[in-house]
Amino acid sequence: MSSRAVAYPWPAELPRSPDYRLWIDNIEVPVLHTPVGSIASFGLQDPAPAVVEVARPFQVAVLRPLSRGLSCTRDGARLTISVDKPGYLSLELDGDIGRPLLILADPPERDRPSPRAEGVKYFAAGRIHALDRVTLRSGETLYLEPGAVLMAQVTAQDVRDITMCGRGMILGREPGVTGRPAWRITTDLVGCQDVTVDGIMQLDSPGCNMLVVGCERVKITNTKLIAWSPSDDGIPLVSSRDVSVAACFIRTKDDCIPIKASDRGRCQGKGLRDVRGISIVNSVLWNAEWGNALEIGFETLCDAMSDIRFSNCDILHCGFEGHESGAVLSIHNGDRADIHHVRYDDIRVEDAQQKLIDLKILHSQYTKDDKRGRIHDILFRNVRVVDGPFPVSIIRGHHGSGDQVIRDVTFEGLDILGTLPRDWREARMVTEITAGVRFCPAA
Repeated sequence: MSSRAVAYPWPAELPRSPDYRLWIDNIEVPVLHTPVGSIASFGLQDPAPAVVEVARPFQVAVLRPLSRGLSCTRDGARLTISVDKPGYLSLELDGDIGRPLLILADPPERDRPSPRAEGVKYFAAGRIHALDRVTLRSGETLYLEPGAVLMAQVTAQDVRDITMCGRGMILGREPGVTGRPAWRITTDLVGCQDVTVDGIMQLDSPGCNMLVVGCERVKITNTKLIAWSPSDDGIPLVSSRDVSVAACFIRTKDDCIPIKASDRGRCQGKGLRDVRGISIVNSVLWNAEWGNALEIGFETLCDAMSDIRFSNCDILHCGFEGHESGAVLSIHNGDRADIHHVRYDDIRVEDAQQKLIDLKILHSQYTKDDKRGRIHDILFRNVRVVDGPFPVSIIRGHHGSGDQVIRDVTFEGLDILGTLPRDWREARMVTEITAGVRFCPAA
């Protein structure tokens, strides 16, 4: 076996792609089929060549994120890609984003637990483990071997020091079945402390992918979430603190990462605390037909949401939502929260079919508070639209019984398709009930 790459032995029950085959370092990797594209997931130790065989005619192949600077060499129906490091790629042919090949290269595993270790729920490779629910208790680890598939809801409530890891998959429902299983939230973490999630993939969640409510000290890394159902939010962070999401890939129909404070559903009793210390970094996101890519709101049922940072992320696509509430980067303050000190650093946008930026204080269908909140001290630094159309943006405060003005929003180094806007007009931005919206060059 090659020392540079590892193919995962996915169970035969998972449907294979009719569109693509892939070899990494001369090892064939199983390519899975889904309604939203094909998936090749494997481990990568060192740079290695990938060869993709395409089963349909095409003219142009594009590899995203464009920031990786990778290209293909073509020989008939075969494409060769020099995969330089672990990470996430989308191979798109002739602009068809409905049938991409998602190439998910995992970094090497570290500290694999023993299947016989105390407190380890260990799921072996090569089969589907069908259960109703897996519940984690304090100190426990859920481990999925590369090629293992767990079809179950994973839950943890009011526990600490738990881990979900491995290179296997949590599957939202039985392959080929379109109805909902017994659960709607695939991974449900409520009131937990000291949580680690690393390396796993979640596929076809029938609703919310990974709900994090009222949790503290959460670290989510190298996690891949791919779904296409209504309300399939990727990682909703609800009234949680000191949370890091890093080096993840999320492709969802609804919001990729929404940050909220809410009392809806599973959030009751845990979802009304202030939010602070959230970091979303080094990740690749694809928001399809609904929602927003990186969202704060709409539910903001707390006093304050602050110290939130989005950094070094690639937005591959942000689809057209059609109801005036979707954007790549959004803050929708529908309740009383004081939302402040939010920073967007080095965000690259490749296809914004709806708004680029949408900041609003508003009364929405989700609003519970009578009082409207605030938005202030927001920094957009080196946000760049590098491909696709020139998107519009909106910044709008609230006009009602006591105006709520959005204040002190700074755009530093904003670049839209090579245009460096000097004001809101050049940025194709609507600004209403605002004060202190500033544009300045990159530092």
